[in-house]
Amino acid sequence: MNHRKRSLAPGVLLLALLVAPAAWAQTTGQIIGTVTDPQGAAVPGATVTATSPALQGERTTVSDNSGNYRFPTLPPGVYSIKAELPGFQAAEQKNVPVALSAAVTVNLKLQVSGVTAEVTVLGTSPYVDTTTSSSGVSVTGEMFTQLPVQRDFYAISRLAPGVTQDAVGPAALGSTGAENQYIIEGLNMTGIVAGQQARTINFDFIKEVNMKTEGLNAEYGRFTGSVLEAITKSGGNAFHGDFFGYGAGGRLQAADVTTPLRPQTTTTVGNIGHQWDAGLDVGGFLVKDRVWFFGA
Repeated sequence: MNHRKRSLAPGVLLLALLVAPAAWAQTTGQIIGTVTDPQGAAVPGATVTATSPALQGERTTVSDNSGNYRFPTLPPGVYSIKAELPGFQAAEQKNVPVALSAAVTVNLKLQVSGVTAEVTVLGTSPYVDTTTSSSGVSVTGEMFTQLPVQRDFYAISRLAPGVTQDAVGPAALGSTGAENQYIIEGLNMTGIVAGQQARTINFDFIKEVNMKTEGLNAEYGRFTGSVLEAITKSGGNAFHGDFFGYGAGGRLQAADVTTPLRPQTTTTVGNIGHQWDAGLDVGGFLVKDRVWFFGA
């Protein structure tokens, strides 16, 4: 049976977000951590602020009696986390990467100070999500524009360990491509007839793709394979844009001189002499920290 993919228009994405707030958690990440003093004791009442080019304005929270703080719904991006409390030096951690559906732990230590001072941590270290047992791969737009993959966000799933491709879609760790779940901007876009890839979208709308292959959390269900999540780009407080062109085949395709030497049943060679893709995208703001736009 031949299943036809249908394109998802930007207006449909916007409408779907308005009517499905329950799925919002699957389009964000989170930052958690603890604020302590030089002796390692918890510091309650500290004001913790999160800022990022991916965030409209800033987010602020206060550490609880155990010194813990949490930003539960942050758009994926690179963040700066700052903790402040009178009588202490302000502490800041920069370059904190937040990925789709992942939790990053950032612990901040406040030094006692009799004068106004500030401590900024410039160095970075690997951030590991210790809040979940799920495995897979999260790929940002900057990464998959530099990799030789098909210009289709479903193809990003092949970057995850243990994932191959069958006639229906990505096959992970023994499951078939008909057992997956496909989520775009928090909405389940899996084909209801045969579990196939029922929607496609302009590849340059995609900001990040997250392929989960095992150990998924309780909010996922009604499938026995893997989950492929994708979120789209947005504007920002600065204008940005790209003009792009991609091509394959022709002189870039090596001649397959061994084809006549092999039995016809052993391989199939596809002609990619006419594959090309070109376009542009632009994003920015109408009102800073209030109204952003993006188009491609």
